[in-house]
Amino acid sequence: MKPETVVLVNRVYCYCRVVFWMLTGLGCFWARGNTHTVYVNSQAMFESLGYSEQMLVGLYSMVGILAFILAVLNVGLANAPQTRKWWTAHVVNQIMGTLECCCLPLGLPLAIMFMSPAVKALFPVEPGRASGPDSTQG
Repeated sequence: MKPETVVLVNRVYCYCRVVFWMLTGLGCFWARGNTHTVYVNSQAMFESLGYSEQMLVGLYSMVGILAFILAVLNVGLANAPQTRKWWTAHVVNQIMGTLECCCLPLGLPLAIMFMSPAVKALFPVEPGRASGPDSTQG
């Protein structure tokens, strides 16, 4: 696949992750609003884990907020300039995506292709920044 196509597929991947994180956040806030129903339906499981109903409210709130933050970060990442530090951020995002089963089929091959020297060359080092083992900073 051409390097430009890999970068385009990565941008689409970032937007797919935005949808994934938004749905996760909305689901958490729905569950937070219906904590009593969720707790009653699975009360034996939650009690065996030592979770109270109030703990679930806090858990759903934290996960929902984190999901919305990750959605915003993926929007920013999809529109980020093509520099080396953003290349690193894309690689980290792809590696994080391989930890989720739903993103694994696209995330793993994309991460492998994104680390190729041809794609990395599309993300130049910013002017004025030293790079590599033979660079000197003075």
